[in-house]
Amino acid sequence: MTTEKIVNKALFGKTELTTQKVELGTIDDAKKGMDIVLKAFNNPIWNQLENIANEVGQIVSSANNVLKEAGKGQAIAIENARKASAMAKELGVPNPKEIDDIFKNNDYDTLLNALSDDVSKIIANAKR
Repeated sequence: MTTEKIVNKALFGKTELTTQKVELGTIDDAKKGMDIVLKAFNNPIWNQLENIANEVGQIVSSANNVLKEAGKGQAIAIENARKASAMAKELGVPNPKEIDDIFKNNDYDTLLNALSDDVSKIIANAKR
């Protein structure tokens, strides 16, 4: 065998083996990458997030119910305060302090709207 054939055989043999080693290494690296991805997706944190989302949903639902009840209570208070004020006016007496307090502290609409907006923001953020 000539020296040229020996050298060519040695070079091409190594090149093919080297290419196969690179390809196998690349495949192994890809598999390792996927193992990392699968480990991340199987992390229990996702179950915890799902539980938190469910809890937030229940809390938001309860908050909405409380806001509705507060709105009903406010409507009753204002309606009856107006009636009591009208009666006091007919009798020519000043409003009872409790009635004046209801009119003075009638910022419940602002508070209820702010709370309702907050609940809406929570719902919108939870849906993202």
